[in-house]
Amino acid sequence: MMPAIRRVITLTAAAMAMSLSQAAQSSSPGEWANTNLQDYLRGKSLSFSTLRLGDDIGLPALVTAGPLGENSCVTVAFKRSAFESGFLRELTDPGRPSNRQDLVPFTSPGVEVVLRGDDVLLKLHSGTIVHLRDDYSYARGLRAFKSGPHRGRVIWATGTVVISKDLAKVGQELKEFAILPVSAPIEIAADKMKKERDGSYTGTVQIDSSQIHLPPRFPPRISQKGDQESQCSVP
Repeated sequence: MMPAIRRVITLTAAAMAMSLSQAAQSSSPGEWANTNLQDYLRGKSLSFSTLRLGDDIGLPALVTAGPLGENSCVTVAFKRSAFESGFLRELTDPGRPSNRQDLVPFTSPGVEVVLRGDDVLLKLHSGTIVHLRDDYSYARGLRAFKSGPHRGRVIWATGTVVISKDLAKVGQELKEFAILPVSAPIEIAADKMKKERDGSYTGTVQIDSSQIHLPPRFPPRISQKGDQESQCSVP
């Protein structure tokens, strides 16, 4: 079963200051992703390349549109026949709350799912790092994909979106990883931290939920617009 998204409320000031500083200084979405995935990668790093219109995506792969506020987005189309029909019914069940979170990453912040004719469209917005894989499983034996392998195709993109395909060297580290929504930078007042002799800061800062700004949620839906659905509507 895929784990729920981790929520961090209290962070050490030193770790947060370093993380936010590195994320802000990263010159590419790939560097930004490596920085924010260090809790999983444990010192390792991934190589990223730019996704372009028409590219095929074999699973598993790691995809990100960079930090929140970049207004980047990519639409990846998968054949509807690649998914379990019961999963698609559950995903788009109108009786479920629009803010449901149980079918990670399809119901996670920054991921927009649209069922269109013979395709399932995954729109990946900035502010998320998504591990696209075909072994997602959930409660009561529910699985997202049928037995693979499966491939997706980029049918629309805006901004800079990158992909890491060679995940074999970090297979164990990413075994339980599905998605990481990353908050916009949080400013911390200097007087709340202690500056050490080496220039680093230590201390503990309580983060209020109002300070955390994650990508928006998009309730999964069945397309009413046909081909027009291929484009991302960037918030």
